[in-house]
Amino acid sequence: MLSVIEATKRFGEHTALRGVSLEVGAATTTALIGPSGCGKSTLLRLMIGLIEPDEGRVEFDGEDLSNANLVGIRRRFGYAIQSGGLFPHMTARRNVEIPAIRAGRGGSQLTERVTALASMVHLPQDALDRYPAELSGGQRQRVALMRALVLDPEVLLLDEPLGALDPLIRAELQTELKDLFAELGKTVVLVTHDLAEAAYLAGEDIILLRQGVIEQRGTFAEIRDEPKSEFVKAFVAAQMQRVGALTAGAVS
Repeated sequence: MLSVIEATKRFGEHTALRGVSLEVGAATTTALIGPSGCGKSTLLRLMIGLIEPDEGRVEFDGEDLSNANLVGIRRRFGYAIQSGGLFPHMTARRNVEIPAIRAGRGGSQLTERVTALASMVHLPQDALDRYPAELSGGQRQRVALMRALVLDPEVLLLDEPLGALDPLIRAELQTELKDLFAELGKTVVLVTHDLAEAAYLAGEDIILLRQGVIEQRGTFAEIRDEPKSEFVKAFVAAQMQRVGALTAGAVS
């Protein structure tokens, strides 16, 4: 469904991606993970056409992402970022409606769609008429997810969707996202820095990046138990130590 073919992306003298190739199948959930600056968010932005590769290409259903077809293809994608990226001067409802209005959709069907989405992501209906500053962090992320889903896209691209939340809200939304992915059956690609989150949401397909290249791709068990490099081994160990330290701190 979604293909990245020998993609290289540079920002000035910095090379963010180096000849990356990957395939993402329909109705699958894939997690992009790695240390800061490894290229995972850049890769996600390439997939939706927010930036273009300097070399290589991106295809969706066998069609190149290009300026000629980008608007039409983007409507088949939903995209959400850390902290939601909501417009502060618009109510939650209006934030959700924006992609549909730009696509020429509105009226009673859009109203019904927003109501249904609020129920789907467990957002109180009265929160729809509040502004982002009047919402909690978890509610803002739910609104951002609703906006990503309003056009019923085939693909969801989520960039650290839970990164700015406190642990309790994050755990709650992780459970809701996992259930939502299973219910909707959409193709999902998500960026996270947290291996435990990647394992929970996309345990069967995790892509670990380092310095703009794919270091290893596999299931959580494969990456944990069969690391293909010293970096993978060290990354997994550091993540496991972090979880252990947090657990020990909670117990003590």
